Amino acid sequence: MNYTQWYAQNGKFQKHEQWLVENLMLESIMGSQAYGCQTEKSDYDILAIVLPRPEHLNPQKYGFILGFDQLPDFKRKELKGVKHKVLIGKQVVEAEWISLVEFFTQAGLKGSPNLIESLFVKRELVTVGTKMGYSLRDQRKLFLSMRTFQAFKGYANGQMHRIRSRAPETEERRLIIEKYGMDIKMCYHTLRLIDQMEQMLTIGDIDLMRNKEECKVMRAGEWGDFERFDREFQKRMDHLEELSRKCCLPPQPQQGSLKKLLMEILEEHYPSNERAQVIDEYISVKDVNEKFNTIISLLSK
Repeated sequence: MNYTQWYAQNGKFQKHEQWLVENLMLESIMGSQAYGCQTEKSDYDILAIVLPRPEHLNPQKYGFILGFDQLPDFKRKELKGVKHKVLIGKQVVEAEWISLVEFFTQAGLKGSPNLIESLFVKRELVTVGTKMGYSLRDQRKLFLSMRTFQAFKGYANGQMHRIRSRAPETEERRLIIEKYGMDIKMCYHTLRLIDQMEQMLTIGDIDLMRNKEECKVMRAGEWGDFERFDREFQKRMDHLEELSRKCCLPPQPQQGSLKKLLMEILEEHYPSNERAQVIDEYISVKDVNEKFNTIISLLSK
């Protein structure tokens, strides 16, 4: 199913956002479905990558003067949370759309775990994929570096800090903590993050479902108590530190290769003869004044 199209057809996009449908490049089902840990009550989390509009890339070609006009731009749109969840058939769905350029910045250069995971979901969970969308998936290992590992590590440590604080975000989570002594949903996410880090350090790849059986045991509340989990967390994190000292991941994001891939995708969608070559273009004050004088002269006549 094309979820982006459903949102557009059912009035969830404003008029100026309808272009998202035509520029959709890759749309995937994320969350518990992607981890193989879904239950009957699980929502569907949709993440879509969209190509930027040509005026976002080359504003001067479309009548916008750099440094003078308010330039059109798009980074991401979220329809998530209780207020924005929608029912599609029998599925409760929330979704997010992100510009391809922003995706490369956040996932490629900063190692955003949630975004990087979208490139590693099982192919059957890709609901929409263009030629270049699948090309992006094929090159997903370019997004893995020690920066990625550090981002995942920071995310896992943040999750563990919240688990230890036992500060529930909702009434449902409070009841879970009272019953199991810890937030088992947050704990299962921590377990999968640890497994994903081990994979990237040892095989340079990620299978989001590899650790699903242990995660399902945790989500069912049958893994063990908090004290055991706390010890196991520290043990596994120490093991990851050892692996990180001898792994073969690039120490920094592969910025040159990522930029080349991004350019290839943009060139495929917007060929050079269709695009404005304005990267190094300079518009002088003299040129602007001459244009203004011409306009004034025409108006005076």
